[in-house]
Amino acid sequence: MFDLHGISQAAFDLIVESEVSSREVYEHRYRHPEWPGEQSGVTIGIGYDVGQTSRAQFIADWTGKIPDAMVKALAKTCGVTGVPARALAQKLRAVVDIPWDVAEDVFSNHDVPRYMAMLRHGCPGVDELAPDCKGVLLSVVFNRGASFSNAGPRFAEMRDIRSCVKSGNLERIPGLIRSMKPWPTIWPGCSRIGAIRRGSCTALSICSARACSRSAAATRTPTTSIICGPIRHSSWAADGCRTRVAICVPNRRCRGWRMLRACAT
Repeated sequence: MFDLHGISQAAFDLIVESEVSSREVYEHRYRHPEWPGEQSGVTIGIGYDVGQTSRAQFIADWTGKIPDAMVKALAKTCGVTGVPARALAQKLRAVVDIPWDVAEDVFSNHDVPRYMAMLRHGCPGVDELAPDCKGVLLSVVFNRGASFSNAGPRFAEMRDIRSCVKSGNLERIPGLIRSMKPWPTIWPGCSRIGAIRRGSCTALSICSARACSRSAAATRTPTTSIICGPIRHSSWAADGCRTRVAICVPNRRCRGWRMLRACAT
């Protein structure tokens, strides 16, 4: 088991699934470099955007994980984003092949701690939240960066999330995440169809401040299930399961949405 860096296993699995769907799909479609579109760079592993990464950071993350020849070839694409990256990704498909275990290793031991550090710096107090809730906010940082202090209307929800974590007003956070629209503007690189599908997913809900409370009781291990697609609020209690927290993780590659439902045991 990998170090979860403070988030729940369910949240970790959900973020991985939102990037590559499953290990089987990864082995079939994503072992080789791809270009997701728009302002993305050459992308490898579990959503690792080489174009958006500095050369030094890329080399530190991947040296010893894949052959030196692959590291050298990929390092040339650092800083290259947008349409120019498409041809590079296509060219490198015959050169770069990254096994699942390596991709998961880099994601867990490099990506997650780096983004968690960004979350902690940008949103003080996040470590006092329950692991599921930290996973929600980590998924936001994966997609929007730690833009909790950025000025302008585009980042209004990010600033409000920071304030909610600081004040403990956690009930507002789901609504703030849902209100991050238009989706194509916030998550560049998404097709219109993918954006509309994510925008229509109203399942994300942290039902109460208690769900993400700072109390020890809120950190109990829940029974979890993964549900794909929009779930009406009125249907949550239909199976007799009191919903403790539900997470909808935005998908950078725009292949739909994933929703995790964690029920109190």
